[in-house]
Amino acid sequence: MNQGLSKSLHRFGGRESRGQNRSNGRSGGSCSADSGSPQGQTSIGAPEEQLWTLDSSNPLFYKIRKCISTAGTHLERYWESSDSDGFPQGPSFEALKELYGYIEDESNNRQAPLDIFRLLGDVHFERMMRLGWKIDADKAEFPYRFVMRMGVNEIDIAIRLMKILHVRYERTLLSEYVDEALEIGEMTAAGLEDDDEELPELLSVCAVLLLDQSDMNNSPESLQMAIELLRTADHLQEGAWGYRKLYIRQYLAETLHRRFEVCGDPADIFEAVKIFDEEDKMIASLEEISLDHDVNFTPKKFLPPGREDEESKLLPRILVDKFLWPYKLLEYTVLRTRTHYRFWKLNPVLGYLNMKIIQGMDKLDWILRFNSGSPWWHELLQLIGRIREEEQWRFYDPYTSSTGFSLISTGLFRAELMLKGWGPAGTDVPGFSTYLSELALSYKQQGAYYASAEAIRRSADGFMKCYYLTPPKNPRHAWYAALAAQNLLPFKGTIIQPTILSLLIDALTGQPPMYLEAKASIAAVLGAVALVKFEDREEPCHLKHAVNHFHAAMRLSETNSLAKLSRGCDYARCLGRLATTSPGEVEVKELEEVVTHLNFQLHQIRTYLDWRCEINIDEIQNAIAYLQQAQYMLTGDRQFADLAVAAWQFVFRRQHSKPLQRFSAAMDTLVLQQKIMPWIDKSARDPGKDAETLAEAVEAALALMSESDTRQEQLAKIVIVSSLPMKAASAALQAGTRVDEVIQLLERSRTHIWNRILARRLDVEILRQQAPSLADRFNAIRRRLPRAEDHLPMPGDSEYDLARFDPIKLLSQNIYHSTTDYELLLKQIRTQPGFENFPNLDLSAKELKKHAMNGAIVMFVHSQTSHAIIITSTAICAQELPEFCESECERHYDQLQHCLKRYQRFPDEASDMARNVLKWMWTAAAGPLLKTIKMMLPDTSTSTFRDLPRIWWICSGWINVLPIHAAGDYEKTSERPCSVYDMAISSYTPTIQALDYARKTLRGMKIKQSKNPSKALLVGMKYTPDSLDQDLPAVVDELQTIESMLQNTGNHCKIIKMGYPVSTFGKPALRKSVMSALRTCTIAHFACHGVAAEHDPLESRLYLQDWKKHPFTVGYIMANDLETCQLVNISACEVAVNNNAALREEGLHISGGMQMAGIPNTIATWWSVSDVHCVEFSKNFYDGLLSVNGVLNVCHAAASVREAAMALRNQGVSPVVWASYAHFGA
Repeated sequence: MNQGLSKSLHRFGGRESRGQNRSNGRSGGSCSADSGSPQGQTSIGAPEEQLWTLDSSNPLFYKIRKCISTAGTHLERYWESSDSDGFPQGPSFEALKELYGYIEDESNNRQAPLDIFRLLGDVHFERMMRLGWKIDADKAEFPYRFVMRMGVNEIDIAIRLMKILHVRYERTLLSEYVDEALEIGEMTAAGLEDDDEELPELLSVCAVLLLDQSDMNNSPESLQMAIELLRTADHLQEGAWGYRKLYIRQYLAETLHRRFEVCGDPADIFEAVKIFDEEDKMIASLEEISLDHDVNFTPKKFLPPGREDEESKLLPRILVDKFLWPYKLLEYTVLRTRTHYRFWKLNPVLGYLNMKIIQGMDKLDWILRFNSGSPWWHELLQLIGRIREEEQWRFYDPYTSSTGFSLISTGLFRAELMLKGWGPAGTDVPGFSTYLSELALSYKQQGAYYASAEAIRRSADGFMKCYYLTPPKNPRHAWYAALAAQNLLPFKGTIIQPTILSLLIDALTGQPPMYLEAKASIAAVLGAVALVKFEDREEPCHLKHAVNHFHAAMRLSETNSLAKLSRGCDYARCLGRLATTSPGEVEVKELEEVVTHLNFQLHQIRTYLDWRCEINIDEIQNAIAYLQQAQYMLTGDRQFADLAVAAWQFVFRRQHSKPLQRFSAAMDTLVLQQKIMPWIDKSARDPGKDAETLAEAVEAALALMSESDTRQEQLAKIVIVSSLPMKAASAALQAGTRVDEVIQLLERSRTHIWNRILARRLDVEILRQQAPSLADRFNAIRRRLPRAEDHLPMPGDSEYDLARFDPIKLLSQNIYHSTTDYELLLKQIRTQPGFENFPNLDLSAKELKKHAMNGAIVMFVHSQTSHAIIITSTAICAQELPEFCESECERHYDQLQHCLKRYQRFPDEASDMARNVLKWMWTAAAGPLLKTIKMMLPDTSTSTFRDLPRIWWICSGWINVLPIHAAGDYEKTSERPCSVYDMAISSYTPTIQALDYARKTLRGMKIKQSKNPSKALLVGMKYTPDSLDQDLPAVVDELQTIESMLQNTGNHCKIIKMGYPVSTFGKPALRKSVMSALRTCTIAHFACHGVAAEHDPLESRLYLQDWKKHPFTVGYIMANDLETCQLVNISACEVAVNNNAALREEGLHISGGMQMAGIPNTIATWWSVSDVHCVEFSKNFYDGLLSVNGVLNVCHAAASVREAAMALRNQGVSPVVWASYAHFGA
């Protein structure tokens, strides 16, 4: 087939004289390059003349004339209108159907049906080219084939049939369509005269099909032949102008662009750009011609030299070409934009994209009005979206990112509608992969920028879908396999790892695309895989493989300067790590050469680009820092360490750096300053610099957190950064930083989930008074923000199920752009006076003292050293606690856990061990702190326990699992106050902001409650179905006692009881029913089993009746809004326990979940409690809530907990029992 075309090329090519004699061709210039371009009602061509040879007495004569007139008129109206009409049941089709019924009889004249078939094909061909529908491809192909079978040798019909087959290939990626189209082209070319006017068009269409063949078979020969055919066609059209010439020229530029991507010769892309620049000038001149036939103009200046005498003949052609520009310019614009974008990737000069592409987009409005359903428009939308996103990721502009994704998603959505007829669903058609891959790439870039596993997962799903849609023999199949594997690398699981392996095998054994960029991408994927293996196994051989793969990827990236730079940085980082891991593998001289090369690249960027905004500069600086750190470790020369620190500081101090890059650079700096430098030179440690770097690392960690994060993403990031805030605060206190500044740092950087929830519930009335428009915008954007619970499950140990992936559904779920709008609005609000910390509280020293008006606040700073920050209404100070260090806290926590395990068998021994732990906590921390607080507070003589000072404890580190509220030397309590219980009323809060929220919430609830009767929800689980836990027989007595007490109060409390068995409690304790009751009750009491999850605190739960199908977990609880419940007493085990040490700062336990849902007071336990003692504690607790007049007052909750615990203590009960109870909240 190609050999035949080659012969045709040699036959027609290289004869310049033939380009001057084209006016005598059979078509007379009436057919345009797309062969669907109408010439009014005369588009039928030669067969039309034969049609009118029918005698007027023939009954078909008038019907044929009526049919042609009606169809032609309707087509003209279609060309003048938008795609919205589509004429699916237009009068032209009705006329054609009626006529076809008359001519079915073979005895009728056979000449008339050919005209009708051709007209029917023309109508459907036009709509296929404009809308891309399969039904039109089918209905156009059938009549064209019929005409060709009848022996009518019309070149334009052959060309149109070839174009239909080209469209079929684009939709299905099946090679037989291209092969058949090229056979038709070969046969048609063989029958042409050398000077035939249709020859250039035929050659250009064959060249487009050869482009398909080159992509399909990885054939550079087909690509080269396409270029030669187009050069020949261009030569034959020398001196001509109009759309036929434009069609040839635009595809000549496209083929040169493709050859550049294959061979990497810049001359090709430069020539392609030059061609489009020349055609741009021609189009600009044509735009001066009016569409109005009556307007006088002189087209001589638009005519080729020597052709001015043809003015009168060319006038109609000019008008027709102008009339059809919208359809034709859309295809031209896509090819032009694609070429300029590729040229920019080779030479990423600032402003080029905006100058060549973006500024001209407003001129496309009139094209869109006519062609909004065109496949070319779908592709252009995605292409412009990709360019917009390129601006975001390279030059940090959040607005363009949002615009870019919207364009990409709109193009995908429109493409899916277009492709519905090509398969069972639009998303199941192989051609859909072209559009879907753009969405997958967009999510990949979002995942890299926001450090979002959810976005990476969506990208992996997208590429997996493309992988399955593409035929295995198609080169894109291997490429999609590599991209899907790369995106699945961050995920672990027994199913995911084999999936990655299978994808990599397909990528390596398949036939990847011949484009250099595709080969470079696969090499980069292999490098990433090797790097992951090294990090898992720490085997230097894998790191060496990563170095080799990234070096190969860098060398193959000749067509993409930005990608080459990025892969060069990956290579440099791996080389630096290899040098430090296996010093003998890399020489210092090699490191110096790479550093020199990167510095040169840095100079180039700063010379040709706006280096203040160019994001690639961070990658270079990061890579240089790795190499200089390696040089320092190999040579011991301090200057290399200083240069590495300076390079990393540049990255994490830049606001426009990627959040993950900022954080990584800060952490690498800390490792270098705190570990590597002191190891090489002990005098290199500088505490002041450490404190500064730690504070900046905290800011980088905050930038890493995004409002778009799902709950699992939040937890994963928190685990990474959990130790930073306390280290930074500890170093700041040692460096002499002001205490209120340390508090502000801790309030911003701890309890990220709490802070996010509080921001979503923030009352903006104060902001509204000062800036009402900003307040309204804040509320509007806040409502659009994604809920952390609204996300798809991550791939893991469960089976990888691609069926759950719905790309069209995801278009309405892009969670990042609302986040960007939210963050930009926050910056604007913070410019208002008094709102500098919005949405966080003002925590200046003056405001901090106001928060301590109702009692002291003690904030522990627990890291390498231990401090406590004390806030009272009169002063703020920090107190060092040298005996309360991290190692001692861990040791005594182990002792406490040991005594809890032995309590059932050896209660006396366990009780003594518990008293020893409480005594140590008293002497090491609580005693000195209470002494300081007493000195700071005004002298108050107390008469009752309710007059004792309040203390809110804010714990950190190991102190989160130690009951500081129960600390005391209980051997001496009979002599004098020697415990926290004796001297204060304790409560816990995760942050000052959470405390402020609980107080405000409680005040609002009490105001509302005064207008409504009280309700109490009592939930008891005597038995837990399908559980091995012990029964709780005392639950029945506990709830009966509470019910009796509540009914006798002055609150006129309505009781709602739920539990199991139902016969005992009246209603089943189902999750839905319990949560519904919580939304309306005033107080709630749970008496059941509870458990703290081992790893994921969101899975900690209370056991209700339907706990297996519908678990009452922390994650479920905190996702609700409870606006009336003022207090919940959770009489269950481990309610205030978080077993994940990295997440203890977050307050993620059952009690914390209740507070996050909006309940301002919770009573919880630190460990397992006795069923029997729960009854006694609950009775004393509710008795303490009663005021003098018998009214229940939840404001006494903290004091009542203390009283109930002390009652058990005074009865001689073990501290293992009474020390477990604590109050959380207001």
